Amino acid sequence: MITVLVAEDEKLIRKGIAAMVGRSSLNPDAVLEARDGLEAWEILERQPVEVLITDIRMPQLDGIALVERSRRLPNPPLVLVISGYDDFSYAVSMLRSGVQDYLLKPVETDKFNAAMDRLTALLAQRQCQQRNRREHFLLHLSYLMERPDADPARRDAALREVETQFFRGTFQAVCAREEAVQVPEDTLSLRGPAGIWVYLVPQAQQVRGERVVGESGCHQGVRELHQAYQEAYGAWKQCFFTGGRGRYAPASNTAAPPKAEHLLDLIRLSRWQEALKLLEESARQVGRGELEAEALGNVCQAIAE
Repeated sequence: MITVLVAEDEKLIRKGIAAMVGRSSLNPDAVLEARDGLEAWEILERQPVEVLITDIRMPQLDGIALVERSRRLPNPPLVLVISGYDDFSYAVSMLRSGVQDYLLKPVETDKFNAAMDRLTALLAQRQCQQRNRREHFLLHLSYLMERPDADPARRDAALREVETQFFRGTFQAVCAREEAVQVPEDTLSLRGPAGIWVYLVPQAQQVRGERVVGESGCHQGVRELHQAYQEAYGAWKQCFFTGGRGRYAPASNTAAPPKAEHLLDLIRLSRWQEALKLLEESARQVGRGELEAEALGNVCQAIAE
């Protein structure tokens, strides 16, 4: 989504620029307007803006101060400055300090469209870089989630890459059968094994949908990501025996699964109904939280092998 903010205190000029933006190659999803620099700053604080078009001379907060503030945002917008001839020296100074382009009043249509073309190319380049950084970040998270102990050197390098970008507060891992679930905007989505999707969400948020099958407990920091994933994945296995949505709770471990060798001996002796009863009782014990689903799964895997 591309949002453009036009900050200009003269209404007719502001409306004209907003109309020209709507017809430009930028093809924005939304064009917002601000009557002065202070109103523009309030909008920038409230929501993401990809392109800021600002006059220099405005009441409350001028364009120079507005641009300086915008640079402190997590994702600062690209900036086009519009100035009168008296402000030309200011515009040149702002260009040297990172502003992408400037136009002189009165704004000429062909020059404005050329400036929009340049901003469109810059925005596409920036979005491509952001996607690449995002994919790199998610790859590191996937590694830390599934195999953090496989290569300690790689683990430490991955931790350095993602620690500062990960959730500041507590989070939960949530497993779902497929991607089509309702997730909060700041959710991190990772592809898990066997087609399972793993969602990392701040604790205060919730993932909704019938496809959600397992939730972890609450955790803090990316170093606990693997544990959160193990809990959510274990809860997913648990819900196979209980039905519905599984929530992580440590098993009491008061029961032990039957031994695969004993079950195979019963099957060889055609006493398969006894073997089936033992497996059914173990499944009920998993449902009651007396036995880990993983333990019963290991028995079944051994029988299959």
